[in-house]
Amino acid sequence: MAFVIGSICSPLNTKGSAPFTGFVQPQPPTYGVVATAPTGSPETVSVLWQSGRLEADVPVATIDEIKDADSTEQDRLRGKIIQPSPDSFPSSPEYSGVPVAFYKRDPASAGTAAENLALVRTSSGLFYEAQTAGLVPVPGR
Repeated sequence: MAFVIGSICSPLNTKGSAPFTGFVQPQPPTYGVVATAPTGSPETVSVLWQSGRLEADVPVATIDEIKDADSTEQDRLRGKIIQPSPDSFPSSPEYSGVPVAFYKRDPASAGTAAENLALVRTSSGLFYEAQTAGLVPVPGR
């Protein structure tokens, strides 16, 4: 990962187990834009968060770079009601929802491959982030 001015980032996400990369939560993840080039040791950047707050000296090791997801995964799930695959997670209507964003997190940990992710909003208004490989369209919806 190489942050440059203008890179989209989000706090490091190390929670959850496949296909989920985090917890079900009442709001989507926080995003920001890198406002300065990496400097120092350990490397830090300034981040302009979506709230409008500019935070200086954010350690690069604590944020993930957000990149575009593969178009094939987006095309497979976009515009559909989706849920975790019964092969990867017990089926439950509470996890059915609409994908609101597709992206990859380029993890801060070296050597870890970025995976295609979907940010899903459930019918109850909660959000979760999951690997697209572990999501399937809901039959008949």
